[in-house]
Amino acid sequence: MHLRVLAIAASLATAVLPSVAPAQPRQVGEGTQPRLATGAAGEVFVTFAKRETVMVAASIDDGQTFATPTVVATITGLPLGMRRGPRIAACSGTVVISAIESARGGGKDGDLFAWVSADAGKAWTKSAKPLNSVAAAAREGLHDMGSDGKGLVAVVWLDMRKVNKEGGGTEVWVATSADGGKTWGEDRLAYVNSGGTVCECCNPSITFGPKGEMFVMFRNALNGSRNMYLTASSDGGKTWSPATKLGEGTWMLNACPMDGGTVTASAGKPVTVWRRAGSIYLSEPSKDERLIGEGIQPVVEFAKSGPVVVWQEGSTLVHWQPDTGPAKTLAEKGQYPVLTPTKRGQVLAAWEASGTIMTQLIGD
Repeated sequence: MHLRVLAIAASLATAVLPSVAPAQPRQVGEGTQPRLATGAAGEVFVTFAKRETVMVAASIDDGQTFATPTVVATITGLPLGMRRGPRIAACSGTVVISAIESARGGGKDGDLFAWVSADAGKAWTKSAKPLNSVAAAAREGLHDMGSDGKGLVAVVWLDMRKVNKEGGGTEVWVATSADGGKTWGEDRLAYVNSGGTVCECCNPSITFGPKGEMFVMFRNALNGSRNMYLTASSDGGKTWSPATKLGEGTWMLNACPMDGGTVTASAGKPVTVWRRAGSIYLSEPSKDERLIGEGIQPVVEFAKSGPVVVWQEGSTLVHWQPDTGPAKTLAEKGQYPVLTPTKRGQVLAAWEASGTIMTQLIGD
């Protein structure tokens, strides 16, 4: 199956495998809010929004070059900006993209749908119904998607069903697919703040461990603070552990920073990066937080040489690794970076800059 997916992905690509990584960032196409996924056979996919059209492009050379982007779907009122937009996951035999429809705009509706492709992006089938069982529950527009690389896919989102009907708080909900995004089970509650709400405009994130365990990180709104919390599931998303706070400090803030960080996994353990006030921290449960820089919108992923963190310092993107000294400039201009590991052991970064999707390989 892996060879089949790689062969299909090759039909989308036009470049021959270069022997070395490009020295400068490369353009993928016009758009905003990119997301990346790496398939089981090493193929890399990027999805992004070109205004209200969801696009996708494939690479068979570890992200050094991408084929011409193609259309997945056009969605009237597609929520964008501040980590809103389409998400992508790659499985053995399928590629899955999720997006939130807001057909009338203005926050009047907002349902989460998935599109699945069995031919590496040539044709797409939309899920028969929304992943959120209550209409308009996903209207905040913030969600994330991950996969175990085989057939298990999960989507997490900020859910407003109680806000819409009861005047309650925003919650964290999850839906899963056991067949690579072709069909979806019922959505389930992952976290509720019994005393109020989670942070209403910070993106949640999700990742998988090697045994199929799921980790979800989100920003809470508890007792006047806006700290990061982590919850986990070891039974395919049916039940979730009590959420635990990340880091030692507390950010007392009566506002939403619109910055949710990211979670990844190494050796089965979750590794997180997030912002508190103007500082960027790397953190693992039960370990001390590590201050690594100043800025916003941090993301983390693992290269063969260790973790790679990218974030924004003003309008500049920087990247950092534990053993390579201070953070280095990745791009003079860029925002909303995302990362994915490559088969060669590097990390591929993507970001938007002046309405263009850019990519660059990092690490050894």
